[in-house]
Amino acid sequence: MTEIDLEDLPGVGSTTADKLREAGYGTVESIATATTSDLAEAAEIGEGTAKKVILAARKMADIGGFKTGRDILDKRKDIKKLKTLVPEFDELVGGGLETQAITEVYGEFGSGKSQLVHQMAVNVQLPIELGGLHGCVLYVDTENTFRPERIEQMVNGLPEEADLGPLEDILERIHVARAHSSDHQMLLLETARELANDLRTSDYPVKLFVIDSLTSLFRSEYAGRGTLAARQQKLNRHMHDLLKLIDDHNAVGLVTNQVMSNPAVLFGDPTKPIGGNIVGHTATFRLYLRKSKGGKRVARLVVCFMDGLCKMVGTDGTIIGENGGVYRRGFPGTLHIPGDQTACLEAFEVLKDYFAGNGVELELYSAQYRFADVAFARNIDVDEARRVIHDRQLPVKVLDTGFAVHLQTPGVNKGTAMRELAREMGLSPTEMMAIGDSENDIEMLEVAGIGVAVRNAPALTRTAADWVTEGTYGDGFLEAVKKYYPDLFSR
Repeated sequence: MTEIDLEDLPGVGSTTADKLREAGYGTVESIATATTSDLAEAAEIGEGTAKKVILAARKMADIGGFKTGRDILDKRKDIKKLKTLVPEFDELVGGGLETQAITEVYGEFGSGKSQLVHQMAVNVQLPIELGGLHGCVLYVDTENTFRPERIEQMVNGLPEEADLGPLEDILERIHVARAHSSDHQMLLLETARELANDLRTSDYPVKLFVIDSLTSLFRSEYAGRGTLAARQQKLNRHMHDLLKLIDDHNAVGLVTNQVMSNPAVLFGDPTKPIGGNIVGHTATFRLYLRKSKGGKRVARLVVCFMDGLCKMVGTDGTIIGENGGVYRRGFPGTLHIPGDQTACLEAFEVLKDYFAGNGVELELYSAQYRFADVAFARNIDVDEARRVIHDRQLPVKVLDTGFAVHLQTPGVNKGTAMRELAREMGLSPTEMMAIGDSENDIEMLEVAGIGVAVRNAPALTRTAADWVTEGTYGDGFLEAVKKYYPDLFSR
């Protein structure tokens, strides 16, 4: 891509450009993915001007419009893999830690989390042909765990052909900052952005961003359920700031996380990571480390469905999920959560107690990876569940998708999410096509410019659609795309 000066953006003079660079917005791409309020504050300009600058940056950087699958495939070709040099581990994560993605490593004390990030701080400096990225690392240390002596031991354990030069040079390429509070930790990412921009054209650009540990300071400062919402909102912002960084620099994001025991788990491993769904959805890859016999360590890959699917298919990470309860524009974007999962969980407990009296046990689906609603098996009378919710005057609605029963906040649906997502993208919903197969898709089909229902959809869904396919399920989806976007199949 041709380099574009910030001064080329309309409304950005030399003074404003200098302020943007000082705030870490040194590239058009970083401005294109910024929020209006953040840019206005950084450059000391009005929000109206900031919005115009962002829109112009998106146009110049070719960010924010629709792309074909081939375009996205080409972008994914830029993704590199940072190897651990442990063959079994690298195979587990698909060949190494991906750039443009956050890998979360969680486990108990002494499970090897910090040792792994120390090793990756060395490996990232290796040439690409030896499994590295020929880059340096920015390392945010929240627990005072970084040890230069450990780096020396790991350098000595590298293959003979891996010559990184003197230890002093290797340590010079590891930039460590000690965080003392959650606010300081978040501020350090701003500093990291400035330093990464300065090093972009150096011999060793930043190719690895480490936070060890991600949640330690948040956990100590926000104790108790009363502060949970504030902590999660702050953590969500922090994670998305990291996403923007790694996307802008085609770098690896690697964070470690503490764990807690889930008392509700009577059988199996009760260990779960801190941070809940906020961390679970933002991290593309989750690795669980635990101790084993003989001083060994066991690593297990934990899949986050929505983001994992986006990565597998090759989209940019723009999603509407949980029946409209969450939506996000691209992997670096902010995950919006209009739904209220707390109310849904409370309603689920009421239904659980009610149906337990009838001998039916309800269990949540994928609770670890949901933000806004709850889902459980269709092993109950759905109309009876609706009557219970109505009689108890609970502030949720019951959805039957045909695959599961969902409890959702009233007023939250895929149509509302599509409107908000379109607004964030600078589009009208009438410029979008929606394809659905369930009653929870009706609002989305009514909002979209083109609403398509596949043949197996319920009658109400087919009635709401502009067109109904001949094919069912995936065949119907493909039929709709071919009908309205035939050029995608002629390239």
